[in-house]
Order: sequence, then structure tokens, then C-alpha cells
Amino acid sequence: MRNKKGVIIIGILILIGGGFLTYKFYFQKEMTQKEIMDHIEEKGYTDQIETKKMVYDSKKGTYYMVVYYKDEKGIRYEYFCNGGLIPAKVFVLAYDQTNRGITKRKDKGKYLEE
Repeated sequence: MRNKKGVIIIGILILIGGGFLTYKFYFQKEMTQKEIMDHIEEKGYTDQIETKKMVYDSKKGTYYMVVYYKDEKGIRYEYFCNGGLIPAKVFVLAYDQTNRGITKRKDKGKYLEE
């Protein structure tokens, strides 16, 4: 009887751990990617995307998307969502080839929001 309870408790803990890992590494990634792509589509930038890649930041425990646009060579845009279980707001940062943050100017950073 005692052994059976231990097996049940271990089984429940494995299910909880598996559910957390599934959320963390699949659903969170998918929800964040959908929210960011919806934002990019809403702004009308989809046709200008050259490459995009989802990246996991292990320090913050979140996903973000790195995007390069066809008409701004060498500028890396990073789109990320605010924390929480369900992403709600998308933020964007831009970096040049020297990894220095850039601000919105006429010649660079035209996909940054004001």
C-alpha cells in the first residue's frame, strides 16, 4: 500500500513536470512567435523580411525573434513580448553590425516604433 502511494505521487510529479516543460518549450515559443508575426503583419512589414529566427534567452527564460529586413542590410531587429504566461505587447530593438543599439532615423531603423 505504501509503495503504491509512492508510485502514484512520482507519476503525478512526472506529469506536472512534463506539462511545465511542454508549456515552456513549445507553447510559449508558439504563442510568442504568433504574437510577433501578427504584429509584423499588422504593420505591413511581412513582405520585407529576409530572414527570421526564434531564439531562447536562457537568462530571462523567454523567447524572442531576430529579424533581418531586405532593405536594411546589417541591421538586426529583435522582437520580444512582455513577460507573463500570455504575451500581450510586442517591443522591438535594433542593432547595427557592431552590436550597438540604434534609434529610429531616416536612413536606419525604419522598422522601429516611436
